[in-house]
Amino acid sequence: MALHIGVVGEGVCSRATTRSAERVGAAIARTGAVLLCGGRTGVMEAASRGAARAGGTVVGVLPGFSRRDANRWVTIPIVTGMDQARNVVLVRSCDAVIAVGGSYGTLSEIALALKLGVPVVGYGTQELPLFYSAHGGPRVPAVVASPYSKPNAVTDVLHDHTSILATIEAKWNLPACTYRDANATTLMDFLDTSHARLGAYLGLIGGLATLVGGLVLAGGARAGALLRPPPGAGQSPRPGWYPDPRRQARLRYWDGAGWSEQTRD
Repeated sequence: MALHIGVVGEGVCSRATTRSAERVGAAIARTGAVLLCGGRTGVMEAASRGAARAGGTVVGVLPGFSRRDANRWVTIPIVTGMDQARNVVLVRSCDAVIAVGGSYGTLSEIALALKLGVPVVGYGTQELPLFYSAHGGPRVPAVVASPYSKPNAVTDVLHDHTSILATIEAKWNLPACTYRDANATTLMDFLDTSHARLGAYLGLIGGLATLVGGLVLAGGARAGALLRPPPGAGQSPRPGWYPDPRRQARLRYWDGAGWSEQTRD
């Protein structure tokens, strides 16, 4: 089944917002996803036009009682007769929601999506609240853009900023740089591992990540930026250098079973 991506926004918008919504609609259609919107004017019409011109399918969830209320780019009009309450139907039908600009109605759709656990991406809209994961960092929707990503792949697995580094380490069985990437989930569920050039692609990223990661590791430990706790009971991260639990500015080696006496500043 194709992904269902909702686009929400105000019914009367600026030219800049119109152009943004049209680009979003076209991008959704090019991925093969179905675009859902309120089916009326403004952002809804612009996104519908972008998707329709790109050959996509547009579903309009209408607030009124007539299919004639839909803008001319809507492929499938859904008549609800529910006025603003149709926002619930729209959000419930989406795998993810993109908010472009917007006013109070858009805020209600954003709030509903967040309440229902539907990922929300804001494009020039209200500042979205950050939801904190068990790891202590902000949890926000992420998009993996790669020539080797799986088409229409969606996952609710929690990833970390260091998941890219963890992917490279897992691919070549490398030791972890920090406790954080040692415990991060990889991005392999997003990538097409059968692709012949994936290894070279990750190798290029790996070279850059090793360079940047080395600088971060060297500078971050001294700055006290590596605030993850050391491995404790029941945790078995990959072998590597981690912040010394006894002295933050020093690194200590974890060999997979216990702390080594090797240290470095």
